[in-house]
Amino acid sequence: PRGAFPAPGDAPPPDGACRKCKDPGNARMTLLCDACDDAYHTFCVGLDKVPKGAWYCGTCEPRREHIGESVTKSFETGDFRGIVTAINRFGFHVLYEDGDEEDMTPEEFMVLSGRAQPSPGGAGGRGRGRGRGRGRGEGRGKGRATPAVSQMGKVPLPAKPAGHGA
Repeated sequence: PRGAFPAPGDAPPPDGACRKCKDPGNARMTLLCDACDDAYHTFCVGLDKVPKGAWYCGTCEPRREHIGESVTKSFETGDFRGIVTAINRFGFHVLYEDGDEEDMTPEEFMVLSGRAQPSPGGAGGRGRGRGRGRGRGEGRGKGRATPAVSQMGKVPLPAKPAGHGA
């Protein structure tokens, strides 16, 4: 890939338009990132044709190396360990050991991994979990995160339960 890629979510072009050149034409030469679903012309990213199999844009490709890493995040109700299971438009999808899940921004991930300092506004994910609550009442979530006491490491991905597609 050549040139700088816009970050997913920044001033999106019209539907179906290339994220790089903003032109909606050449639909046959347009591909979608398998993580963020942004559209790009093959010729805008240095390809001659649409590749077979998965393709990731310049923003999402470097994030792939973090799939399988574990994150421990402290909440008011305790510490919760999760695993980065996928990358997406928001950054990283984290599945916690209690079944809750969260879309975590790259900035929060960098803080939790010790690669960056927290910003003055704090690091917050885009929680979407079932919110078991840990004594706070069903569906109320884990409480406010405390990234200062979070840590991270590399762990194997959990096995998929039988009967759940590939």
